[in-house]
Amino acid sequence: MNNGALWRVGRLFFIMLPALLFSMCGGAVFASENSAAESASMPYEMEVFVSKGCPHCARATEFLAELQVQHPGLKIVIRDVQDDPAALERLKHIVAVQPGASIRVPTFFVAGQVIVGFSAEAGSGQQILQSLQRSRVSNTPALAAQ
Repeated sequence: MNNGALWRVGRLFFIMLPALLFSMCGGAVFASENSAAESASMPYEMEVFVSKGCPHCARATEFLAELQVQHPGLKIVIRDVQDDPAALERLKHIVAVQPGASIRVPTFFVAGQVIVGFSAEAGSGQQILQSLQRSRVSNTPALAAQ
């Protein structure tokens, strides 16, 4: 091979190398983005116990409405313990198996974790979001019968 032919082969190699690397890495990036998108679109859920006339429940419901807009795949089941005796029984059951939990509203049941009360100042919204993230990572259904 003469110098001219060697130069053309070398130049072709350096032109093709970035394209080859991009196709190899790009495929991996797209594959991981697809898996992340699939896991992000997986449904996740929470159960919330409220009561009419409770100001903290009203603020929690406003927070949940915003959360639903931000996370359309989120399934939120709101149960009024005043209107639905079965909801109160469900809350009693959930609280009975959670150390230190008490029967109060609002109560959030997310990924097996009970969060009692709601106050933006106390960071309840952040705590709920963290529980939801753990739920999505572990793919633990929150409403599974315990």
